[in-house]
Amino acid sequence: MPFFVDGNNLLGHLLGGPGASEAERRAVQSKIAARVRSGRSSVVLFFDGEPDTGKREAWMGSLTVRYAGNRSADDAIIEAVERSKARRDCHVVTDDRALAERARGRGARSLSVPDFWGRLEDAAPAAAEGKAVNVEDWMSFFSDEKNRLG
Repeated sequence: MPFFVDGNNLLGHLLGGPGASEAERRAVQSKIAARVRSGRSSVVLFFDGEPDTGKREAWMGSLTVRYAGNRSADDAIIEAVERSKARRDCHVVTDDRALAERARGRGARSLSVPDFWGRLEDAAPAAAEGKAVNVEDWMSFFSDEKNRLG
């Protein structure tokens, strides 16, 4: 089940307003990646504009980060929903009513930022229970360039 997240909306909710720094973006991305790592869900985090790194798409396990470039992140999210084979399984995460309505009009579900963030917080203890950390797996994963955000 993919979650298509309005990244600027999420950061505004978590940080109390617009204008997140690159460090704040990376911290939120790391937290999301850690929470979805052991689940069956995938998260695609969409941002407006161009990234500082020059790469418009990056992967961190079950988290993908995409920058919309010269179009809006909202349009990129809707395009992702439209390309999905199972639109009813897509969850668009936003507090932007217009975007949520556009997504629902295309067959996706919408979820508020607080509800999404609550699900991530609830997943944290369950994901950690009984799981041994294999350092070699982590080293292998992060040594692969495609798994890095920057």
